[in-house]
Amino acid sequence: MLSYSVSPTPWLVKQYIYCPVIPWLIANFGLHEPPTESMKQGGEEREAKGLGQVKVRSRKYGVQCVIDEVLYDFKGKPVIVEYKKFKSKKHLRYKIQLLTYALLAQETLGPVRKAILKMGEKTIEYEITQENMEVAKRILEETRKTITSEKPPKPIRNPRKCASCWYRKICPHM
Repeated sequence: MLSYSVSPTPWLVKQYIYCPVIPWLIANFGLHEPPTESMKQGGEEREAKGLGQVKVRSRKYGVQCVIDEVLYDFKGKPVIVEYKKFKSKKHLRYKIQLLTYALLAQETLGPVRKAILKMGEKTIEYEITQENMEVAKRILEETRKTITSEKPPKPIRNPRKCASCWYRKICPHM
């Protein structure tokens, strides 16, 4: 097994929520799924809109990431925005990714009170609470432990997820 130096980014947190084996494979073998059509379209749309991506670096958590967009509310407080090209019925992984961005942004940008998830035409706003930040911290640390482990984590056994997963060809549990 190769060992890559990988930080638990919000993107890896999103992968962890989908299935913990994916970030483990990425971190330990340097594997990356080729961009899907929706990934390509999302990137093109983001470029076309000229969204103001913001790079954030958290010394506290040892994580560097790029947030899709940061807006400011009427009090001058940052509002974190995450864009997804298509609407998804199951969006827990996107919510946790967004909360992780908010957690990391607080160190650099100041207190975040709201975060917005835009999926296609659907917009969901989240108030940033202490409870949300505790969830983000816990999952960020779980992701960190997973990607630094020598042993693969237990997968989320879901036949529909596994059947459509690009990583199934190399999953140690298949």
